[in-house]
Amino acid sequence: DDESKFDPKSITLGAHYTENGFLDVAVPIIDDGDRLGTLLLRESTVELNQTLWSQLTVAAIVLAISILIGVFASSHLQELITAPILRLASTAEQISQSEDCVLRVHHESDDEIGVLYRQFNGMLDRVESREKAVIRASERLQQLNQKLEHRVAERTSELEESNSLLQSQI
Repeated sequence: DDESKFDPKSITLGAHYTENGFLDVAVPIIDDGDRLGTLLLRESTVELNQTLWSQLTVAAIVLAISILIGVFASSHLQELITAPILRLASTAEQISQSEDCVLRVHHESDDEIGVLYRQFNGMLDRVESREKAVIRASERLQQLNQKLEHRVAERTSELEESNSLLQSQI
């Protein structure tokens, strides 16, 4: 019944979609500059629309599955990467606040996070070792200072005795 509504005079050259679901392509037929007529190709878009909707449905399903996989992967990566780094940051903050270099982080793996933990612990070992060396040097310095004060006191006493002896001889 769509054919009964067709009016040849209503043909517009070019390609366009009609309101009743057809794609019309109209091309003029020209011979030696004279227009002999118009070639009209008409095709139903019902099958094209069905294909489009089925492809959009498949794309939506693939997108939904991709989002689920992304959420799962990101939560797994959160557990593997972000949580250990946050644990390291928390330990660093505890050490900074308490100034206690005895604290250590533990991670039993050979991945990059494990390397980072080992390097962090190694740095703490070196800081702790330097702190102990500073304490030992400070204690040694106090001992030397006490000895020096004792020697100064002895020398002062000797000088006072010598001075007294000299003044008594004058």
